[in-house]
Amino acid sequence: MTATDAQVRLLMKERSNGKTQKQAAVKANIGSCKTVRKYEQLDKLPSELKRGRE
Repeated sequence: MTATDAQVRLLMKERSNGKTQKQAAVKANIGSCKTVRKYEQLDKLPSELKRGRE
């Protein structure tokens, strides 16, 4: 499952409030800490990562 923009926004908000990756993932209903790390490192929303069809 792909994370939505709303989930990632909530995730970033929780992380800025001092929550751990796991706590923020649970709050944002994201199933994996790997996904949390991915969006923290990229600092982009999922919609910004989508590529157009060729």
